[in-house]
Amino acid sequence: MSQYIRIYEFLYFYSTKEVVVTGIKLYFSSNTLWNMKFTNTLLLALTIFLTLNLAVGQDSERNSEMINTSFYLDKFQRNITIFASGQDNPWSLEIGSNNSMKLLIAPDTEIIASLYKKEKNQNNQTTTYFATFKDGHIQFEMSEEACQEYPYSNNFQSSATLHFHDTNQSNYQLLRGCAEWVPNYRLHEIWMLHEINNQLFDKENLYKNIPRIEFHLNNFKVYGFSGCNEFEGEFELNHDILRIKKIHITTQEKCELDDFERQFITGLQHQSYSFKIRQGVLKMNNNKNSFVFRRTD
Repeated sequence: MSQYIRIYEFLYFYSTKEVVVTGIKLYFSSNTLWNMKFTNTLLLALTIFLTLNLAVGQDSERNSEMINTSFYLDKFQRNITIFASGQDNPWSLEIGSNNSMKLLIAPDTEIIASLYKKEKNQNNQTTTYFATFKDGHIQFEMSEEACQEYPYSNNFQSSATLHFHDTNQSNYQLLRGCAEWVPNYRLHEIWMLHEINNQLFDKENLYKNIPRIEFHLNNFKVYGFSGCNEFEGEFELNHDILRIKKIHITTQEKCELDDFERQFITGLQHQSYSFKIRQGVLKMNNNKNSFVFRRTD
């Protein structure tokens, strides 16, 4: 009768004298004396190996925010305003604040082009960018329609279509993918409330602490404290426009700041704000409300 012991992904079969480790079988010769001490040592070593790999995986998850935000930081520091890419015939595109356009198409095409015109179509909410290079031209379309190319990613928020014309080689390619505005990396901070609707926040009426808000660019989540309760939600970025979606209150404290909390949360959620960051100050404005936050040191 075949018996086995399962330790994580390890299967030890007494009858067949084999150990299976994530699909790899380790066989023992039939004329080899089966030493249980050796077997136990082997299983212990494999257990430690798997545990260490699990720990590395958990560290990778914890470091994912740093990896994702470093992606934005690199582009932000290089003054890239739009990034796009596609999977079919892999390609990527960067548009810089100096009206430059860099296009990479697998396996070895690299084009540096100059942007000369931009058109906004209000009907279908599409912006088209026109650029030229030595041997042709590029037409890049960025739609506000949600991108479907990367369903597993929260980063890409717009659909992209690229028309590549190399007139010298009679080469035309129609490429599709996803695009996004490269967010202002400086938004990825914890911000303390300083003013609301041109009124300084009265710190003497605090229940616990100064209201704050923090934006996470790795997953486009927003977290904060209203002065009474903690909250969280999601946000979107479109160049210098920030839209905060529905906010969920995550604690249930009762305090004298209920009216202020209601004003604070209502003023943030389901609202679009133009924003500017300068010298550690975040200013958010629309036609109804204005907020001024200061970066924590």
